[in-house]
Amino acid sequence: MPKDKQYIEVDLKNKKIINDSSLHFDYLYGKRNLVNDEKKAYAFQLGIKISDEKMLNNKDYSRPLEVNGNVYDSNGNSYLINMVSWYEEKDLLTGKKYGVLTLEFPNIKSVPDILKIEIIRVYTNITGAFDAKIN
Repeated sequence: MPKDKQYIEVDLKNKKIINDSSLHFDYLYGKRNLVNDEKKAYAFQLGIKISDEKMLNNKDYSRPLEVNGNVYDSNGNSYLINMVSWYEEKDLLTGKKYGVLTLEFPNIKSVPDILKIEIIRVYTNITGAFDAKIN
């Protein structure tokens, strides 16, 4: 990982990822579910498609990346992630596998237009040789 922070920025209004720190993610879905009718409380689920083979082939970790538990909208408002899940699927047309990272936000009153998610760590298996220059 580079020293600079990496983010996934999702445009929920237009249903697309506008920044993925060059990790090639795609927007899959955004779902708002009523969890408490009396309090008008909603949970929101965000699905992100991960197609990177190095990330998918990593068997050392339960999911290919970790994200910060606090997510921000374009106004700086903070939203707490209460659950992150991961599963793999296969594209029926191409036969290629891809991963689905699901983030769940509890008690969200309204879905913001943009969410900015900090990536803490990316896991990949490095199986080939590589050169590292040490000063």
